[in-house]
Amino acid sequence: MTLSPFAIAVTPVTQAQWRVFAAGLNADPSHFKGKPDSDERPVEGVSWFDAVRWCNTLSVKDGRTPVYIVDADKLREANGKTGSDWSRDAALRDRLAEAVRLVPGDGYRLPS
Repeated sequence: MTLSPFAIAVTPVTQAQWRVFAAGLNADPSHFKGKPDSDERPVEGVSWFDAVRWCNTLSVKDGRTPVYIVDADKLREANGKTGSDWSRDAALRDRLAEAVRLVPGDGYRLPS
């Protein structure tokens, strides 16, 4: 197998970086609020769906073509769900699996 060239950030996305492009998302997803170094800590309290939407926003800001198509109506059902909700409800997982599609583009995406 051959891996095509790619770029990846050297560090995780910080709380400060997240807030710059978090319009419409959880703007302060940290469990470490109020700590002196909280802006430099990684984002650790976001859903995969919010991370996808953040990637699209960053892509547009940098003049790139977003690589995710997000069905906002389907994602409304994801709001407020926890990890245990996902693990118990296979029908929910199946419905939300169709909420995001990966398409060709030069935008930012999550590593997989």
